[in-house]
Amino acid sequence: MNSTSGTSQTNITLTPMDFERLSHFLQDQYHIRLPMAQRNQLSLQLHKRLHDLDMPSFSVYIDRLLDPEQGQDELGHFVDAITLHQVGFFYQPGELEFLAQQVLPELIRSHGAGIQRPFSLWSAGCGSGEEAYTLSMVLNEFADRYPGIGFKYQILATDPSSRDLNKARKAIYSHDSAAAIPVPFKKRYLLKSRDPSRRLVRVVHDLRQGVRFRQLNFMAPSFNLRERMDVIFCRALFAYFDRQTRQDLVQKLCCHLMPGGYLFVGQNDHIDNRSLPVTQVAPAIFRLSA
Repeated sequence: MNSTSGTSQTNITLTPMDFERLSHFLQDQYHIRLPMAQRNQLSLQLHKRLHDLDMPSFSVYIDRLLDPEQGQDELGHFVDAITLHQVGFFYQPGELEFLAQQVLPELIRSHGAGIQRPFSLWSAGCGSGEEAYTLSMVLNEFADRYPGIGFKYQILATDPSSRDLNKARKAIYSHDSAAAIPVPFKKRYLLKSRDPSRRLVRVVHDLRQGVRFRQLNFMAPSFNLRERMDVIFCRALFAYFDRQTRQDLVQKLCCHLMPGGYLFVGQNDHIDNRSLPVTQVAPAIFRLSA
């Protein structure tokens, strides 16, 4: 029997030394910081990859990842594995209410957003799609509430993880992950599996068609986005980065905002807006100078 299979595979652990090697690699190459508190979670995330590669230890795996030749092929799988944080359906509902009640009416009045042209929203760090589809539901409800104005919108959703993007495009979720969706929204926007025992739902076709998913490395020099956005939601990325990288990323995001556009970040994200062209208008919500 192979020594890395069966029960012995479950005994592989990510040692503090192994974790430090990974942490330094991410810090040096991508400015991503992984606190030691994430060691156990990272071990769980990488365990399947070790099993797939039939590797006896994390040390061997890290040697491969850091190898100049073999590492390039493995890097995509590793990025998938370290995508630990997800924004679920209807996460921080107060921010969604602010979007519908404050931001949309204001940008319609000041910019004609959604009327003279489609309202543009970007879910940056969309994970497996829950945030993007939530935002699509909110915008669709707004459009139906005011049918006379002909409100139109478009949503771009990006993430570095190909694994998460594949799930997002399928738009199939468990009942548990969809629990936070209000009941009227579930009835309107979710399809139940024909097999009740599977306890799965799928986002309806019209909502799926309204979201463009794209893979994007947020450490790339350019995002290669042609359009400017009215609103950017970026609530799942900043926890990974050091302070200066967070500031730089906000600056880059601002370059893709319309003047007067809004940036939504995570509740625990610490953004120093004194050196940035944004004004804080609510907790975790900033507005670009007009």
